[in-house]
Order: sequence, then C-alpha cells, then structure tokens
Amino acid sequence: MTKDLKKCIKRVSQFLEMKYTEGQHEELQEHLKIDNFRNNKSVNAELLRDLGIIRSGEGGFVRKGKSGGWREYFVGELNEEADQWIEENLKKTDLRFPES
Repeated sequence: MTKDLKKCIKRVSQFLEMKYTEGQHEELQEHLKIDNFRNNKSVNAELLRDLGIIRSGEGGFVRKGKSGGWREYFVGELNEEADQWIEENLKKTDLRFPES
C-alpha cells in the first residue's frame, strides 16, 4: 500500500463504490502516509501510554508500514500458537486462506 498509495485509494474507493474529488483523494493520501498515520493519536495508542497500560518507549500499534513486518514479532513458539489458534477457530467457518 505504501508503494502506490494513490492507486490503492482509488481501487478501494471503487470497490466501496465511493466517489471522491481529486482534493479528497489528496487529503486522504496525506492522512494515510505512514508517518502521519503513526503520529495519529487515534491509532497510535498514545492514550494507553498516558494511562500506563503501555510502557513509554515500547513499539506502538503502527510499526514500519511494510508488508510482512509481523514476521519479526511472530517467531518460534508464538507463530506456532497463532497458527494453531487460527486453525481451530476457522473450523466452524467457510473462510479459507490460500496455501503459501
């Protein structure tokens, strides 16, 4: 998404059947830039830090803005636990992920 944000916004807006002016597209692009998104108090868990729920200096909700960054955090046993949880919780649904 960060490589061509404008194209991504247009695809999503078409999918949602929403029409935006060029100015609205530009405003949304600016809002969604990773640095601006990371600094947005609504998504960066600043309130949780202020309340002492998250320690100051710990990584926030928005990390690097790159695809696949979760692999740096889900290592070893944690990844296995997540895979098992997903498998067990998807059994009763028709949702299937493509095999990699």
